[in-house]
Amino acid sequence: MAEPFPEIVSALEQLPDGLVLDGELVVPAADGRSDFEEVRRRNLIQRPRMIQEGAAKSPAVLIVFDLLEAVGEDLRTRRLLERRQALHRHVIPGPRVQPT
Repeated sequence: MAEPFPEIVSALEQLPDGLVLDGELVVPAADGRSDFEEVRRRNLIQRPRMIQEGAAKSPAVLIVFDLLEAVGEDLRTRRLLERRQALHRHVIPGPRVQPT
């Protein structure tokens, strides 16, 4: 089965290995809000050509709000502020992956 969000997979492949992220996948609507129905629709597409068309027409964004592990180090027991600082050290904002 083809990956329904290849633009996210490609962006995640650019990040350092060994990161465990917590976030939410969104497809922004014209007004800037998340279009949940478009996320759902794109997730159900199985034909590779249609997947590529969806990625080009309605690209998804992964909003990352926590870093749970970094290069083998479990960060879950650390304070949220420390985890968020680590998140911003490891994940540079881009068009498809955006740390908050």
